[in-house]
Amino acid sequence: MNIITVRPDGSWYCRPDTTLKWVARDLYLPDGISHVVARRCLFFRIEKGAKAVAQRFAGRYCKVYGPGVTLYGNGTEPNMDDTTQLFRERCQPYEELTPDMQQCFARLLEAVTHTTSMRLGDVLVIETSEGEKTLRAGDTADLYSDEALCFNIL
Repeated sequence: MNIITVRPDGSWYCRPDTTLKWVARDLYLPDGISHVVARRCLFFRIEKGAKAVAQRFAGRYCKVYGPGVTLYGNGTEPNMDDTTQLFRERCQPYEELTPDMQQCFARLLEAVTHTTSMRLGDVLVIETSEGEKTLRAGDTADLYSDEALCFNIL
């Protein structure tokens, strides 16, 4: 599975899956990382192979979505070594998205699939521009009111 992350400025990057699904509420900062920048995001699970998808067909490629958090070590630009994404287990049906968000997903899916192919199980992550927070050891990440995505930085 691959994760394609779309940044608020419209740029995107692709990387292999290093998604964390955890039970504990503590996240330990490794040596060399003084802080993390946490950003709110929505993730969409791709349900079938996608290449050059037109916007009007985007709904056929996604059945569920959910909230998540993207973490950047030391606030750096994304790369495979310092980015982690945290997703909630419970997902909502795609049809529950607002029409504006469905249109946003459709536009971004079209842009991404005109450059690269997506496979069953791939995840399209859309970072939001609001909800960015710098976290240091001792802080609590509470980007959502949902307790499932709250955690402590140690």
